[in-house]
Amino acid sequence: MFKAISIFILSIITISTASTQIAYSERSYSNLSETEGIPSDSIYYLSLYQQELKSIPDEVLSFKNLLELDLPGNHLSELPKGFSKLKSLEELDLSYNSFETLPNTIGKLTNLNTLYLQMNSLQALPKNLHKLKKLKTLVLLHNKLTAVPNSFAKLKNLEVLHIGQNKFQKFPEQILQLTELRILNLGMSEIRLIPEQIGQLHQLESLILGINNISSLPEEMKLLTNLEKLDLSDNSFEQFPELICLFKNLRFLNIQDNKITQLPDCICSLENLQELYLGRNQIKSLPTDMGKLQNLQEFYLNGNPIDPKILEKLKQELPNCTISE
Repeated sequence: MFKAISIFILSIITISTASTQIAYSERSYSNLSETEGIPSDSIYYLSLYQQELKSIPDEVLSFKNLLELDLPGNHLSELPKGFSKLKSLEELDLSYNSFETLPNTIGKLTNLNTLYLQMNSLQALPKNLHKLKKLKTLVLLHNKLTAVPNSFAKLKNLEVLHIGQNKFQKFPEQILQLTELRILNLGMSEIRLIPEQIGQLHQLESLILGINNISSLPEEMKLLTNLEKLDLSDNSFEQFPELICLFKNLRFLNIQDNKITQLPDCICSLENLQELYLGRNQIKSLPTDMGKLQNLQEFYLNGNPIDPKILEKLKQELPNCTISE
């Protein structure tokens, strides 16, 4: 995740020394030259984005109060031995680098709440990653993972997990024990089956399972009553899973690029839907009560053999909705 590089004032910390007050501002430094002359314990935010780094400079390890370290878009492949000294770190961005492994010492960064590792070449995760007890957001998209360690299930405070675009083939069951998850992205992971235990993830608001080989949903998924976003696009569904109609809070549904031929009448009960993507299926007709979906803003039907008269009627019933044919 690339972040815009900017220097900004967050707050002023006033430090009294004898009769003199020295004001230090908490600012984000975008290169090490900007930190010259600044006390190392007064540097809290450092972004060394896309600076052709092959290793993390030694100076960085002296910033013991560093809260956020962003190193995306470099050529990093390992962490230096003293990296675990940065114990104040709350956010670490190592995305778009060349990591194949991470040392177990990363588990010593016990204040981390956000960790970005997408777009690397990770083949395995460190076994003591679970020691990051405060971790709430973990992004592992587009790596080479085939499994996660059993200890992964101990990341009990994790709320956001993006772990798609890997090579799992099987749904990692350790994830099913992360009951605080609100967002789960397992798209593009070669998954065929969703375990029944997914019903344990009661807090889920967003579930992304697009570009897999899934053809059905387990009945236990009906327990995910907080779902607001569901992506099942580009899978192997031949029938529309009717249990989706139980997700009354659903605002976003993408089930395009499947082989669905018919929609159930119950889809008309999803009155909170704002975006509905049904493109490139084999749908020939629509339920007569589709006009009840008055909150719809975007409705994609392109690539289906639907009678133009049906579409014209729908446009009249949903005048505030953009309908893509």
